[in-house]
Amino acid sequence: MKKATDLKGTVLVEPTNLPEGYSFTKAEIRCPYSPQFKNDLRAEAKKKGAAVLSKKYEWTEAGQIVLKYMNGEDTLLLEYIALGSKASPAQKGYHYQTAEEARQKLQPEYRDSPQQNTLLWTEQGKQFRIITNEGNTLTQEDLIKIAETIVRR
Repeated sequence: MKKATDLKGTVLVEPTNLPEGYSFTKAEIRCPYSPQFKNDLRAEAKKKGAAVLSKKYEWTEAGQIVLKYMNGEDTLLLEYIALGSKASPAQKGYHYQTAEEARQKLQPEYRDSPQQNTLLWTEQGKQFRIITNEGNTLTQEDLIKIAETIVRR
């Protein structure tokens, strides 16, 4: 969480209306994915005759952030992914899919696997998701209320 406060741009923060009983358990912050950096690194390695080259990657904006909260067996994941400037335009509103709806989209042989409830929205090349486990009592409306308080721009 401390690293996130040092980042520029979009950052996820703890919801101001975190449901009762949930507590922070884990965070992941990943650097922005840059195909150009990867290509430059490969070219530099080739020039030096090396198969692999490592180099410190300085970054000030997150490429992905995942915050995990738990309440007993119930999970609440908050996720941000930077899609980049070539991403499709913002979607209109929130898109919610229940675990059962996700299950029905699977091939029959995979329908017994655990699924998730997902609230998804995109804006300006950024994708946000709130994911809960199957059987979680948080509703679509609850997740939308949480969504309205988790993004710091």
